Amino acid sequence: MDNDTKEPFGDEMTIERINAQIFQNIRCSNTPGTPSNHENQTVASDAIHFMELSDDSFQRDLSLLNTMWDIHNTSYFITSHRPYIGYILIQCRNLIHGEVCRYIDPVISRQTEFNACSTRIINIVVQNCIETDRRIRHHDDTLRRWMTQYEKEIAEKISLQGLELIQKISQTDDELTRKIGLCEAELIQKISLKEEINNKKIRESIASCVLDEFSRLEKRRIFQTGNVQTLEKRMQENFTQNDPYLIPDALADTNYLHFEEKFRGSRDVIKQRQTKFLHYFKNSTLVLDIGCGRGEFLEILKENRIGGVGIDIDTDMVEFCRSRELNVIQADAISYLENLDDNYLDGIFLDQVVEHLDPAYLLRLLSLCYRKMKAGSTIVIETVNPLSFISFVNFYIDLTHTRPVHPETLEYLLNAAGFRICEKIFSSPVPDDERLKKVETDLQVDDTARRNAELYNQNIDRLNSLLFGAQDYAIICTK
Repeated sequence: MDNDTKEPFGDEMTIERINAQIFQNIRCSNTPGTPSNHENQTVASDAIHFMELSDDSFQRDLSLLNTMWDIHNTSYFITSHRPYIGYILIQCRNLIHGEVCRYIDPVISRQTEFNACSTRIINIVVQNCIETDRRIRHHDDTLRRWMTQYEKEIAEKISLQGLELIQKISQTDDELTRKIGLCEAELIQKISLKEEINNKKIRESIASCVLDEFSRLEKRRIFQTGNVQTLEKRMQENFTQNDPYLIPDALADTNYLHFEEKFRGSRDVIKQRQTKFLHYFKNSTLVLDIGCGRGEFLEILKENRIGGVGIDIDTDMVEFCRSRELNVIQADAISYLENLDDNYLDGIFLDQVVEHLDPAYLLRLLSLCYRKMKAGSTIVIETVNPLSFISFVNFYIDLTHTRPVHPETLEYLLNAAGFRICEKIFSSPVPDDERLKKVETDLQVDDTARRNAELYNQNIDRLNSLLFGAQDYAIICTK
């Protein structure tokens, strides 16, 4: 039967020859022959142990593969239950079975051989996997032991280095504290020295500025005092006893129009200053401008359609105003007011006039103004501010000035005449470039130097207020 095994396949079946070569190589490799049941069970047991964590179907398939790789049917026997014909049937069946086996057995043998080979290879692979897993576990345990050991060693080294670092930090901190103390002492010494230098400089600067300013003012005072003495001497020689408002004979030929243009300012400048008084006469129909001069306020009234009349004793001034078609009369103020009816005027305006008058004349003038004004009407009086030293110094530039009138004095005289004080306005400030200068407070200086600078600036403000305050003031009253 073995000799006839290859006949059905023929030499052309190359697959069979390949399988045969594979089987032969397997026999020559490890253990010849097919695997025993004991070997298969051992491998299967190890595989199952290895695959405990794997899928259940894989474990079943592996176990089934190791138990069913041999497909030979050795438990088949031909029998018959018939007593006589049964023997013939058995022989016939054996004959047929033999012929069938002639063709089937080679296939079964080769398939069994192939199954055995495949099972062996799978078991070897599984065994290698088991060994690999064992080695991995061993390496993992070794790695864990090493990591534990290294962690312990690293912790010890870190602890040792931490102690060393803390010690170094402590030493560095002590050194820094010592150096900071030295720097603070040196800085305090430098600050103290700088404060002394700054205070000395500030005191010297203050003293120098004050001395320079007082020296300049003293020179101007001496010069103006000489002018005052000269003016008083001429006034005593030329003024008459009966009319204190008349201009001295020595000044009668003086062009006062040109004098005002030079020392008081242009008409446009004066108009701009006087515009602030316009709203006090907004509802008036007849306003009297006493000492109207060049007619600036009369022109403001005319431009705003408010009736106004001006009076002045200077011929040049009157002719100039009439040339500009302004209603101006050449007359003395008291004489003109005495000829008016009582309660006749809607308002009176006096700008830079009262400083030209003697006290008796001023008292008489204020009394007449009150009598000639309507009830509820307004009087505006502007004059030089004697509270400012610069105004007092410049006061005697105009030789016709008699004396300045203190704001409290003028307010008292108006109250005595019957007027009710409404408002007091200070104007014509001195430009900043002509005032005393403050020192700049440096934010980086020490507190003592800053306080000295602030005190100096406060004193400068007081001096500026006293020396360079507002040059004019005005009092507004109603009847």
